Amino acid sequence: MSLRNESLSSSLKAAQNALQSTSSSAKSTDSLHNQVDALTRELQSIASQFDSVWTLLPPPQKRRAADLLDPSGRSNHGLVSPNQSLNFQALQQLYVPTNEKFAGMDEMVSRIRGMAEDGKVLIERVIRCGKEREVHKHNALKAKKLVEDSRHSLETYQQ
Repeated sequence: MSLRNESLSSSLKAAQNALQSTSSSAKSTDSLHNQVDALTRELQSIASQFDSVWTLLPPPQKRRAADLLDPSGRSNHGLVSPNQSLNFQALQQLYVPTNEKFAGMDEMVSRIRGMAEDGKVLIERVIRCGKEREVHKHNALKAKKLVEDSRHSLETYQQ
């Protein structure tokens, strides 16, 4: 089991030790064995779920390569600007599963928080791109109207 949560692991060990040191009836011992076995299976299930999710979480190196982290290791809020270029190849590589082994809950929580921050930055960028698109669309309509008005004025002048 690769789960690195000391409180769960120590609880399981304590239950196993208590089970071994118990000199109670066979029925009570069987009940304790069943509880320990159930807890062991549950912890193994949790550990395997963490392992499967862990491979999907981008490590800081990949986030840095995609410019989602600034040189100090914080979220790069400069990417919010649509004028800032994106490294699309590195962004595509972000979520390619890795073969890393689960590094513990603290690192997992850190990576999940990083993904949430990345999502916020990229969503803000999409929103700003949408706003810029609307501005460009509005300017294009103004330019079209200006051309039509100029053409009409030119026709009137030429008559």
